[in-house]
Amino acid sequence: MISPEGAPSRDDEAALENHLIAFLPLVRRWARRLCGGDEAFREDLIQEGLVGILKGIQSFTPQRGHLAPFLETCVRNR
Repeated sequence: MISPEGAPSRDDEAALENHLIAFLPLVRRWARRLCGGDEAFREDLIQEGLVGILKGIQSFTPQRGHLAPFLETCVRNR
């Protein structure tokens, strides 16, 4: 997670990038289903999905359960 100073460490950045890469196929699949063939709208949905992942990782606590289902919910709610 992000350090108390607010600046992520290199390890945090690497972990965040790994999560974004891992969830990108799922975000793309949802965007493709929702866009109705509009390429620009699909790209917007993908960006919003990735923002949902970023915000989800920042707000995740282990008491909420497993990370993957929590991030899926964050993306859907974005």
